[in-house]
Amino acid sequence: MGNSQSAVSSAQLREAFVTFDKNNDKQIQSDEYAIALSNLGVRVDFKLCELCFRLVDTDKNTTISSAEFAKFIAQYEKSPQKDVFDMIACAADLNSDGFIDSQEMKTVQRYFIKCPVNLQDKQMPVQDFIVLLRNAYK
Repeated sequence: MGNSQSAVSSAQLREAFVTFDKNNDKQIQSDEYAIALSNLGVRVDFKLCELCFRLVDTDKNTTISSAEFAKFIAQYEKSPQKDVFDMIACAADLNSDGFIDSQEMKTVQRYFIKCPVNLQDKQMPVQDFIVLLRNAYK
């Protein structure tokens, strides 16, 4: 059956998107996102869920389109632990370069004030960012 252990297929993406999009409006709202994560067994409090949602919603129209969802899933598939902190880190890496730069960190800090880092003009590897998030949220 070909490449079954690699990236998520288009059909799987569509199926996952439909699972999240309960009202079938071709967009995922924050309440649908929270419910879907819960149904998938991802235990996350409201603040972390809202942060992840806002980071995935790159056009900032308060919904997640299928394109935004696909980009996020592609990043998430690369993450090693696949927990809520990986979700946030993948969503925060807006340019998908494997690093959190100062602008990306400012975006995170806007929604998640427990992240006490000022990167200025530097970068942080995504894996270090995940450790930072885990420690900040203990």
